[in-house]
Formats: sequence, C-alpha cells, structure tokens
Amino acid sequence: MKKLKVLSAALTALLLAASFGFTSCSSDDDDDKKTSQDLDQLTSSSISDLNEAIIKANAYLEADSSLSSLKSNLEKAEKVLSSKDSKDSEAKILITGINSVLESTKSVKITETAFKDLAGPGKSRTYKGLFAPTILKSEYDSTWLKYITPLIGSEAAEATAKMLKSSISGPTYGKNLSAEQKAAGLFNCELHPENSLLTFAVTSDGKYSLSEGTNTYTYEYLGISHMGKNDDWHALFPSMFKEGQSTSFDCAVYKAKEENAGEYKYLLLCPDTPEKTYHIEFRYGSNINDLQSALSGEYAFWLAAGIPNDADSEMIENVIKLFVEENLADMAEYSYALVNIPFETFFKEEAIEFDAYSSATTKAAAGNMSYGTYHTQTTASEATTRGITYPVKIAKASLSSLTGNKITDDTASFEITTTGRGASTIRYKGKQNLFQSADYSYYLLKDEPAYYKELSVIDGKVSAGKIVGEAKEIKNLYVTIAAGEAHHDFSPAITIYVDDPNNAGKVTKLTFSDEADKAEKITDAGTSEQVLSALKAIVATSAEGKSYGLTTLSNIFWGKSQIGFKAPKDKDYYPQHALVGKEVTSLTFITEKGLYVAKNIKVGSVATDAETKLLTFTANSGDEAKFVIPNLQGK
Repeated sequence: MKKLKVLSAALTALLLAASFGFTSCSSDDDDDKKTSQDLDQLTSSSISDLNEAIIKANAYLEADSSLSSLKSNLEKAEKVLSSKDSKDSEAKILITGINSVLESTKSVKITETAFKDLAGPGKSRTYKGLFAPTILKSEYDSTWLKYITPLIGSEAAEATAKMLKSSISGPTYGKNLSAEQKAAGLFNCELHPENSLLTFAVTSDGKYSLSEGTNTYTYEYLGISHMGKNDDWHALFPSMFKEGQSTSFDCAVYKAKEENAGEYKYLLLCPDTPEKTYHIEFRYGSNINDLQSALSGEYAFWLAAGIPNDADSEMIENVIKLFVEENLADMAEYSYALVNIPFETFFKEEAIEFDAYSSATTKAAAGNMSYGTYHTQTTASEATTRGITYPVKIAKASLSSLTGNKITDDTASFEITTTGRGASTIRYKGKQNLFQSADYSYYLLKDEPAYYKELSVIDGKVSAGKIVGEAKEIKNLYVTIAAGEAHHDFSPAITIYVDDPNNAGKVTKLTFSDEADKAEKITDAGTSEQVLSALKAIVATSAEGKSYGLTTLSNIFWGKSQIGFKAPKDKDYYPQHALVGKEVTSLTFITEKGLYVAKNIKVGSVATDAETKLLTFTANSGDEAKFVIPNLQGK
C-alpha cells in the first residue's frame, strides 16, 4: 500500500506539470538520478519484512523494556512505513539492524500462549462466527433485552439492542467501505466466509495448526502487533479522539509455514478466550502491513469474532451479557447509594464462606456494636442481623427493582431503647434508618464514594461485585490471643492493635473511630452523642489462599477491638469455625469509607505501663509468632 501512495503522488505531480505547461529543465544527469531514486522505491517485499521485524521486536520489548537500541530502530521503522518518500534501502538497513539486535538478545525469554489458549484444554477447538451465526439470531432477542433493560430502562431497550447489533454488523470492510459506514464507525465482525468453521489445534509434538474446510496450515509464533496504533483515529472519530490520540489492539501474531496459505498466511489473535470472555477476537490475511491497520487498507473496519462451535446456552448468555455491559458502560446512567445487602450477596465475591450470627439479641440492635449491619425487627430483643449496609454503584434504571424502602433525609427517625446496665435510647435519623430496614433498602448518595460494590438486578435477582477501590495497607498488625468469656459464643478472643501514631514503639487498639457515624443518645441526664460502629466486616485469608467473611457478633466485638471464632471442644455443641487450626496470613477490614489490608501480622503479648498507660507489644518467637487460630475454650 505504501508503494501505491508513492506512485500516486508522483503521477499527480506529472499531471499538474502537464496541465500548467511546465517542462523539465533538468539535465540528462538529473534524469539518471531520478531513475536511480525510482528504483529505490519501497517494495512490497520490504514492507512485509519490515513489518515482521517490528512484530518480532515488539515481543522482545514486551519481555524486556530496557532494550533501548531496539526501541530506536522501531521508531525509525515506523517512520519509514508511514512516509510516502521512504526508500527500499532504508527499510533493508533497518530490517538488518533489528534482526541483528534480536540475534544479540537471545537471552531474553519470550513467552506466548495465545494459540494454545484458543485450542483450549483439549488442544483442539472449533469456532463459528459469534454474531450472525449465533447471538444475532432472533431466538436470543429476549436475552439481549434481559441485560439491556436494567441499564437503560424498558422504553429504550429495543432501540438500544438494535443499535448495539448494528455496531458490529457493518455490511462490508476493506476497500469496499462506504463513506457512510466509516462515518458511522460500523465494524464488520464476521468470519469470511460467514459460515466458516475454523479449528485451532496443538499437535502432540507441540505444533500449531489451523484447519479451514479441507485445508490445514501450520504456524509459528512471530511476535506482537499493536494493531491500529498508527491509524488516524481523530480524523474518523473527532468526538472520541483528540488530535494525535490513538488506540490499539494488542495481538499475538502467527505466520503460516505453507506458501499456499493465502488469506490464512498471518493470524492476529487478541487476548480474549472462551474461558475468560466467552469468545475470541482475531484477524487473518495475507497482507501483514494492512492487517496492522484497523481503519485503512484491505482489512479496514474488520475484526472477526468467534465462539466455540459447541457453546452451550450458558456461554452464549454470558457473552451477550458481557457485550451489553461493556458497550453500555458509558451510555447507562448510574447512581450511588447506601444499600442493605444480605450477607450471602455481599460476601459472594469476597469470600468462599461467611459466619453470621442468626440468634435474636438486643446486641444486633445496638448501634455501638452492630451499626453497619442491619435488622428489620422493631423490638430490640427480637433483632437479628441480616446483612451489611454498603455503598454501591447501580444503574438508575434498576433502582426501582430494589425491593426495599427508599430512605431519605426526610424519613421519620426511629428510636431503639435498651434496658439494664447503661440503659439508654438511641435515635437514628436520615440514612441511619437503614439500620432498621428491609433487604435492599437504599439511601441515595450525592457523591461517588471512594469504595463501593457494583450492584445489578437481572430478572429480579440482585448480584453484587467485588469491592471497587484500592485497599490501603496497614503496615503492622499486632494480635494477642486469649480464651474468651464462657458465655460468649466465640473463643479465642483475639485483640487487634496497630502502631500508635503518637508514640513511637508503642501500640494502640485498632478502632476506625475517625470514620464512625454518630447518633443521638438520650438518657435521664439529657442528650449526647453515641458513637456508632464503623467496621462492617472483615475478610480473613488463610495460608491456603482461602478467604472467609467475618461479621459482627459472630466474629467481631469491635467495642473491644476483638475478633473471635467458634472453637468448642465438643463440636456437637455448635459447628467449629473453618479457620480454627489454620494460619491467617492477611486480614482485610471493610468500613463504609475505607478498605484496609494487613499482611504483616505479629502475634505476641501487650503490657500496659502503670504510669503512662501506654501499650508495649512483645512478639512471640518461632512458630508461636504465626497467626494460627487455636482451639482455645471460654474461661
């Protein structure tokens, strides 16, 4: 293609000269020089060789970014390919230079798995087209609407489905593109021919093969292509890309060993796999220069998508869901809210199991102990914790599908009165009403929270993703282990400390008090502030890499900065916690405003200075220093 551009420019110059009556005033020597320059025009063979050299070099730079001489040659090579005045001799010098550097860096280890990933665990997998032959069939129309409606709303769902389907159903690609298709940004994502079946396989001796009909070709790994990197995205999509801004598709490149491979000579495989994204994306063709351009050349506006020929209904539904959610992320309108999420939904993406206190107790209704969880009972003695109140991101169209109550600042306050020692009444207002509200009750937030879960509602079923937000590190976590009280449902009692920020070499109990919300406390003496519990949950991870959800009352007594586990001698009394006897290697603390992870956990003892009341931690030695949950009994 570069050669054609050079010839086109030369032809244009000659036509202009003729039309204005210009004649050449050059000497015979000048004519000889022009002939010499013309003979040095960039050839298609050199274009292919230079592209292959770039692709190989990309793989080496991916493995070792410090190869400065390779970077320099790559920059020069890309300039040669993008310039209409480039010479063939320049390309050959660069090809030799790049290959020379690659020869001298054989110690760099290149790893590639793309072909194997597509062949799958069985080392052979056949693919059909993803779109027209599969998910664009009318039998899946309801599945599209199932995932579009919660994001966009029912009124616009069908129009949105039509728009999404058309975006990958451009009528053609390459040189046959119309100006209208380009302007609309419609890609063609079919296999060609459309009813093709392609089989990727890895033979018993490790060779790669692709079968198409009765033809089979074998391949070797070439390197990495940054497809689309040098395209002018701004020119076609000025509203999406600033001038000079680019995007690219990173693909593993494989080259057929057979000379007659034709349009299967090169394969560009994107990272998608059926195991990760339920489909594959790739390109194939004979012109490696044009294959690396997304917007121009023989393969412009074409990126094939496939799905295993034996894909079941679950995989097909998953790929539609993924396609909808990825492509509507910027179109859907979202809200942020505090939502009452049942334990099983909250922990599904955080831990393999969780422990929750299911018995009725006034402690579940005591804000200083259990705020951050929620209950529904209005009588304190009957309260049971049901789940965790946590910030979420949710499509506005799905808010009406939440089955709980909408809480606002104007929602009537409620009071909880406890009797006995320290009897008091606590009044909860505004968002605090969630403490005594049903599952999936919510309070809209004005600003995006630093940490949240993504909540979705599909066919009335609510799901919550993993917490979004980067966890902050607790550099050192200190724990002491002792037997708990006999009347408690947990033992041992594990008290948690961190470095005292105001006294070097000392420790203090971990509280998160600076994040705590406050309610009104009403006593005979008057009204004061009641500090509410800030900790919502803890995730403990064992040395085996398994994570367990810990909850208020069952595992957390945060008024004392303690956690504990059921560890009875008689396991028939109640089930022993799965972490008993295991080493805990990290604790993640979940609050409304933060996510904190501690991996450097030290076990020991704490002494209190009689005069200063400051705390000093002394670490255990040997195996006693490991944070292993012992089978200690209550006192």
